[in-house]
Amino acid sequence: MKGIAGIAVLLAVLLVILAAGMIMYNFTARETAAPSALRPAGGGAGAPAATAAATQAETTAVTATEAQAETTTATATEAQTETTTEAQTETTAVTTAETQAETTAATQAEKLEGEQSGGGEQPDDRVAAPDFTVYDVDGNAVKLSDMRGKPVVLNFWASWCPPCKSEMPDFNDIFLELGGDVHFMMVDAVDGSRETVATGKKYINDQGHVFPVYYDTDMDAQIKYGVRALPTSLFIDAEGYVVTGVEGAISAELLRTGINYAIDGA
Repeated sequence: MKGIAGIAVLLAVLLVILAAGMIMYNFTARETAAPSALRPAGGGAGAPAATAAATQAETTAVTATEAQAETTTATATEAQTETTTEAQTETTAVTTAETQAETTAATQAEKLEGEQSGGGEQPDDRVAAPDFTVYDVDGNAVKLSDMRGKPVVLNFWASWCPPCKSEMPDFNDIFLELGGDVHFMMVDAVDGSRETVATGKKYINDQGHVFPVYYDTDMDAQIKYGVRALPTSLFIDAEGYVVTGVEGAISAELLRTGINYAIDGA
């Protein structure tokens, strides 16, 4: 009996020892497995999150690189465009300056050549003689333009004007001397009161002057030429341009000079 009881006690002790060993084994296994769950390496619950984070990081890096590359390319393109534009502008300015210089040089050369040869067109700054209508001794209308083709001596006078009377003998003599080579238009400045057609005709007949006399009964010629003093003489060339003029009485010598200007057209 004692032997059986001893064996039973021994078995009980072995069972206790075995149970304690199993408990320790399980505890050790748990302590070892827990840290590996916190640090996933290639699998387990943490692996997808790590992969997503890595992919996002790579995508961000690629996007940043591409953006930087695009920015760099755009900046380089803009710089190249600005450089090209500036170069084109400078080229255009240089070309324009060269063209203007060549044109100016050519113009000056042509002008010099014209001056040396005595030819070339000169600026036309002549003054065209305003046309007007007056009346002859018979009352017929006569225009200045009717005299075109020959130089014209245009003289404004009145019978009450002493300076006018003093120069008339010279006008009459030179008219007779030149014959029909120069037209004389001795215009009586009729105003209807102080000077009339009747007083003008009487004076001419009394003096025996034979140059052509015209009466400005409408004051058309006086207004057109702005006559402000008597006598006034103007010299007109054969083309109808005024070449010179004088206010006040003139001598025979000055009258001839004016006629020569009208003949020469200068």
